[in-house]
Amino acid sequence: MSENPDKPENKHDQVDLRLPLGTKVLVQEQALRDNRSMNAQIVHYVLTGLGGIDNVTLAHAVLEMRETIKALEKRLGSE
Repeated sequence: MSENPDKPENKHDQVDLRLPLGTKVLVQEQALRDNRSMNAQIVHYVLTGLGGIDNVTLAHAVLEMRETIKALEKRLGSE
């Protein structure tokens, strides 16, 4: 099979994906809310899942931020 020099080179990996029933609609709706294409939404989910923060780490970070906010509010209130 010969290469077509006029055809742009595909620089993306492709995968056929089967989703549980109803999942496609959920992804489409979220993509609309996030102003993304459905493909961009799925890529976002994959990349977030691969490099995202686990829930325990996230919960600890939120607690630390809450403590910092309380301390700052207390400082500002006493000035």
